[in-house]
Amino acid sequence: MIIFNVRVFVSQMGWRLSALFAMLLLAGLAEGLGVSMILPLLQSNIEESDDVLSRLITGLFDLLGLFPSGTNILILLVVFFTFRAVMLIAQSWYQAVLLSNHLTRMRSDLIRLILNARYQHLSKYPAGYLTNAIVGEVRAVGSGMRNLIDLLVSFVTVAVYITLPILLQPSVTLLLLVLAVPIVLLSAVLIRKTKAASIQLSAQHGRQESFLIEGFRNVKFVKATGRVPTIVDRLVAVTTRVSYSYRKLMILGSLSRYAPEPLVVFVMAGIILIYTRVYNEPIAEIMFLMFLFYQASKNLLKVQATMRQFIESSGSLLIHQKLRQELAENSEPDDSDKPSPDIDSDIRFEDVTVRYDEQETPALDHVSILIPRRTTVAFVGPSGSGKTTIANLICGLIEPTSGTVRIGGEAYNSIRVSELRRNVGYVTQEGAVFNGTLGDNVTFWSESPDLQKVDALLRQLELDRFQNGDSSPVDSVVGGDGAQMSGGERQRLSIARELYRNSKLMILDEATSALDSALERKIDELLESQRGDKTFVIIAHRIATVRNADLIYVLDEGEVVESGSFDELVEADGEFARMVRLQSF
Repeated sequence: MIIFNVRVFVSQMGWRLSALFAMLLLAGLAEGLGVSMILPLLQSNIEESDDVLSRLITGLFDLLGLFPSGTNILILLVVFFTFRAVMLIAQSWYQAVLLSNHLTRMRSDLIRLILNARYQHLSKYPAGYLTNAIVGEVRAVGSGMRNLIDLLVSFVTVAVYITLPILLQPSVTLLLLVLAVPIVLLSAVLIRKTKAASIQLSAQHGRQESFLIEGFRNVKFVKATGRVPTIVDRLVAVTTRVSYSYRKLMILGSLSRYAPEPLVVFVMAGIILIYTRVYNEPIAEIMFLMFLFYQASKNLLKVQATMRQFIESSGSLLIHQKLRQELAENSEPDDSDKPSPDIDSDIRFEDVTVRYDEQETPALDHVSILIPRRTTVAFVGPSGSGKTTIANLICGLIEPTSGTVRIGGEAYNSIRVSELRRNVGYVTQEGAVFNGTLGDNVTFWSESPDLQKVDALLRQLELDRFQNGDSSPVDSVVGGDGAQMSGGERQRLSIARELYRNSKLMILDEATSALDSALERKIDELLESQRGDKTFVIIAHRIATVRNADLIYVLDEGEVVESGSFDELVEADGEFARMVRLQSF
């Protein structure tokens, strides 16, 4: 798992990580040289010492043409540590730039992948899962990258403080490394357990976010129907599971941080005993060696702690990588090289069948229909009869399992569907509302909006109640996903957006279901004024909504059971006539 994490991060950072590592090596080299200057201060005559480190220090002075006097030693010590500080400051600055850019790039790439994925695949993910992946998991992956850089810093420092004792007393240092084996084994066990706990915590976080989003989104229903205790119990239960996983991870962290310390003290005591009783070395060298060993063990424990934190990001990295791979495999193909569609033309379904995953019966079953250009075509039928599936096919959001959808005689898979969508207006029953002003919602943040047209539309659709004083409703802020707007106001705002866009093809999916009769008639009149200029596709349960449609298709269990004008279908006295009798006008 550690190797997998490192490989992923290295592939993401590329040569930039090498540049950072070079800075760390230079800082580590400067620290090693600076610390080495302490040895000649402790020895009476370093030139008489026969250990490798003393000979290297003497060679350095000879190379610089300096005598190893106390003043010269102190000057070099200051120079080396000053250079180390400069390199570490440069490394920290570069690290901050790398990490912030990496975090932005990861989130931006994931957002693009999500929004460019096939709609049918995207609909499989809970909203909380995707939100947690972009915000929480990416943040955890960013922390993992920071931990990797911290690991590099610690590894370089450990290498410096292990190399110096080897050069000074290789036999004692090798004994030290042997005595440190229990610390390594203990760390390996803790790392393995930390990895499992991290993956469990990441999964619990995603589940918790999904539950929170669905609970808060449906708060009106929950409170109005007295179901608050049930939802609270459900949310508390999943929160408790997250807390348990977090507690387990924290306990493992405490063990990783403090359990090795007694072993380190035991090893140090053993080294002092061996050094004084066996080698009978002077106290100055013992203290210097203990200083080196203390620095090595301190940074080794830091490596272990940082490694634990690095492993904690494993769960988030696995989720992030898995999601990226799934989205990339299900991304919409590039259609820029395909011809533009003839938007102002007939749409035809030829023996179209749509079967969703894990569903035995098809959503549409061998449907063949015609939607003539610049007409109003309605689809009616009970819930689950396939009406919204037809709308999704018209938009190119999904592809038929079999059969062909054509526009202007050209199959959808042979045209530029992305351009087709830019000419589609879609108003759903829920009504899409975005954080921002009413003007932003209507123009969709256009750089050169026609504010007079926006203002006129908002007043026509009676959305001017949001204006403050004499100001235009265009500037009224709609925050919190439009939570303060009624269902009817949300629908009217969505209609205003599509009328402003002046799309060639308008799909109204229960677009006026939340409006009272007076407002519905007013909007029908507004839409009626544009009949003959664009194609309208209306999906409705209420028969009154489709009274003026040119052509009506009646759906039942994924099949077209009737078609014709309103009067023709009533006269046929079939399923549609039965629906008319059941509803009052």
